[in-house]
Amino acid sequence: MDYRSLKILEFHSLLDILKDFSISPLGKKRCLALRPTPDRFLIESRLTEVIELKEILETVGDVPLRGLKDIEDLLKRLEVEGSVLQVQEILDIHQLMVLGKGLRRFFLKSEVKASFLQEKVSKLSSLKALEKEILHAIHTKGEILDRASPGLSDIRHRLGAVREKAKGVLERLLHREDLQPIFQEDFITLRNGRYVLLIKSDFKHRLEGIIHDQSHSRMSLFFEPLQVVPFNNEINILTSEEKEEEYRILADLSERMRGEVQSLRSDFEIFGELDLLYAMARLTLLLKGIRPELNGDGKTMMREARSPLLSLQKGAQVIPIDLRMGESIRTLIISGANAGGKTVALKTLGLLTLMVQSGLPIPVAEGSEVAIFDEVFAVIGDEQSMEENLSTFSAHLLHVNEILKKAGPCSLVLIDELGVGTNSSEGSALAMGFLDLFREKGSLVVVTTHFDGLKAYGYLHPDVENVSVK
Repeated sequence: MDYRSLKILEFHSLLDILKDFSISPLGKKRCLALRPTPDRFLIESRLTEVIELKEILETVGDVPLRGLKDIEDLLKRLEVEGSVLQVQEILDIHQLMVLGKGLRRFFLKSEVKASFLQEKVSKLSSLKALEKEILHAIHTKGEILDRASPGLSDIRHRLGAVREKAKGVLERLLHREDLQPIFQEDFITLRNGRYVLLIKSDFKHRLEGIIHDQSHSRMSLFFEPLQVVPFNNEINILTSEEKEEEYRILADLSERMRGEVQSLRSDFEIFGELDLLYAMARLTLLLKGIRPELNGDGKTMMREARSPLLSLQKGAQVIPIDLRMGESIRTLIISGANAGGKTVALKTLGLLTLMVQSGLPIPVAEGSEVAIFDEVFAVIGDEQSMEENLSTFSAHLLHVNEILKKAGPCSLVLIDELGVGTNSSEGSALAMGFLDLFREKGSLVVVTTHFDGLKAYGYLHPDVENVSVK
């Protein structure tokens, strides 16, 4: 679809609203990346899924998607041979597996009637063995458990015993009566990974040992008595061994996950799609959107159509409009008083068409029908090219001419005030010339105008119809 026209029709503004209905950063990215497609099969499929999910939200309740994270970068790293994920990163991927299990259970409920969504959810992988391995090694709070390996359990057991010995030596020093005057505090602390005592600076020569640091006031020293040095050395060695064993465990888990990375990536894509559909369903509920009938013949019949952006504005009064074209009528000329709603009608038609082709139900009455187009073009509002130093009128004509080159029989062309920027007779003549060319190409065209000459044009051709807003 034409990017400039998407912007003019405020499609991106709608996506900004849509993303706020998603649950995860992943879903927000999918919402902002949503684009219209001319593929009728894809449109039908997505509309079906959105309506199914909307009905689930109405009848069953919320879908268990909470806690979904964007793990795209983690999966990319996992695909690199030899890469090792950290504890929390492994838990983030594990969360995807947990959500998948919960979703499969949810969609197996008898009250959930959603055959299309059930088929999508059924494709989620069942990685029970991997999920069990992760939970065997890692606590959900983010700690590697002793049971992760016999080696880790042994190291931690020895480490605990040596720490107790080190603290025992220091406790005995703290309780010696002859040493009471030298201690600033009667507790054991850590400095540089070693157990030390806090002594007064004036008594640094009373004991043999190592000074590691001093307090900000310089009145106290962090002191490692000589008696505890062997234990602290052993603690450092065992701590290093512990880190090596933890790294080995994470490396083994990462390698195990790497073997399932394609399944994890497939699940990730499904979750992204589900979060997008969830946002679309919630927006549909708010807009009271419906699924219109679709056709590829250019026939559009929108009944009681409402602008979605105006409908979402708090306190806005939205007047529904009826729009009909296609079959024998290929061009609509909309007239009416200034500020009477001509541009709103044009934008409503354009934006609702883009919504449908993105798989979004639209705020119209039942019985509405929407055509599927290869392209939707729009020229709305005063546009001036500063780079090319063009006047508003010249920029307007240049844009219309660019669309004329691209438009075809499966294009919808929306032009606000065609020929505006010059006098009535010249503007009317120019507008009629453009309409002749668009009609020759077979495009469906909707224009707004205040030119009487262009209104008269509508009465001269059977495939052109004049309509008005009040």
